[in-house]
Amino acid sequence: MNYLNEALKIIQEKKSRVNARKDFLSFIQYTKPNYIINWHHMVMAAFIQKWIEGKIKNLIISAPPRHSKSENVSRRLPAFLLGLNPNTQIISTNYNDSLAQNMGRDVQRIVDSEKYYTLFPNTQLYGSPNLKLNKHEKYTRTLNEFQIARHEGIYRTGGIRTGITGKGCWYLLIDDYIKNYKESISSVIKKEIWNEYVMSLRSRLEGPKQTIITATRWADDDLIGKILEVSKDPWVVINFEAIKTDKSIPYDPRKIGEALWPQKMSLEELIATREISPIGFITMYQGAPPIELGQIFQSDWFIYFDNFPGGPYQVYQSWDTAFKAGQENDYNVCTTWRVYADGYYLLDIFRERMTYPDLKQKAIQLYNKYKPQIVLIEDKASGQSLIQDLQLTTNIPIVAIGVDSDKISRANAISGLFQSGRVRLYEKGQWLFDYTEELKKFCMGCEFDDQVDSTSQFLNYIKPADMVNDIIVGHSQCDEEF
Repeated sequence: MNYLNEALKIIQEKKSRVNARKDFLSFIQYTKPNYIINWHHMVMAAFIQKWIEGKIKNLIISAPPRHSKSENVSRRLPAFLLGLNPNTQIISTNYNDSLAQNMGRDVQRIVDSEKYYTLFPNTQLYGSPNLKLNKHEKYTRTLNEFQIARHEGIYRTGGIRTGITGKGCWYLLIDDYIKNYKESISSVIKKEIWNEYVMSLRSRLEGPKQTIITATRWADDDLIGKILEVSKDPWVVINFEAIKTDKSIPYDPRKIGEALWPQKMSLEELIATREISPIGFITMYQGAPPIELGQIFQSDWFIYFDNFPGGPYQVYQSWDTAFKAGQENDYNVCTTWRVYADGYYLLDIFRERMTYPDLKQKAIQLYNKYKPQIVLIEDKASGQSLIQDLQLTTNIPIVAIGVDSDKISRANAISGLFQSGRVRLYEKGQWLFDYTEELKKFCMGCEFDDQVDSTSQFLNYIKPADMVNDIIVGHSQCDEEF
């Protein structure tokens, strides 16, 4: 019986090797025995197999974070291609050089492994344990580039914006080209990625000229979005939704509402993530970034009021000051708010370019008009001088606000207050159109963002301690109605 079991094991091993030499998913399973396979891995591997066979020239795969995209495309696929043909020439790229090097190191480890050698003994690297070289034989092997010994095969990698030097390639692999949210809203970074793809990477293709792009989507106008908008080349697009919708997707066997990989991320976890950031979830987890994603503040979030509610309230002012008074410089902005138990009511905006002496007088004037309990002033540039002067010469209750994050992060942190309807805008304010336009265009390259800065300064100050109910101790001294 033991002999029979051993014979069966040998037969099964030979069968596994035969399959692993020709089938991509079988190769993954053979070289990574602990690989956990979900249905979407099989679908992904099936499309990649068609790409390997040349039946698909250009393939796009988008999926939620940490759903094995990189394991398949950046690690296993290069090793498989080089095993099938040790003369293969590959360029692989990620969002930065450090990640690209890590992926390249992993590819080398796969090629160096004993399991890989049993499949593809002709594909070896300089320093591989089974390779015996003559003294005169030298081959490149670095974190960014390695050659296949005694063949023409070569693998090059690097960050997509750092540039990859060298010759052309048969296969171009692009994986997760955007690192984070901050990069996704940067028009400069997205333009750099696009230019690198068009002017450098795409022009390197020769021979089979095949490209595969895998990513978690971050923005409508990212590399995938731009390619699908302007490319005349045929692309096959595969998108794995975290939660199945009512769209007809032939390769997705799930019922509507089911999670993509429950063992990895349960439906309950996905729903909780969606509640925290609906737009972020639609973009990153559903792979369907809305056109308005560049806008942190959506137009349908704006809630307007005509009359103030009853009950106690307090008044706050928030100043964002400019450096200079020239026409080319930013505005000085002061937003004035009433805080009620049910939310934050924006009742007035002052916005003007002016010299510092005029700025100081205007701050005093607006304080006397509204009598706020607290006046927030950003502690930088002209704001530092304004803080010092007002504290020395007036009794205005100043709070100096230090800046510990970028304006994008500060705005993003308070966007949920708009989305939930906690922020209300005075519908008869003469400033209303300019204000809402600035919010809608924020992060899309708008010329000015001073009103956004003043708003985020106030809301970030007041919301962390859930101050809405705590601070309401009586009516403000300001009884002026609009």
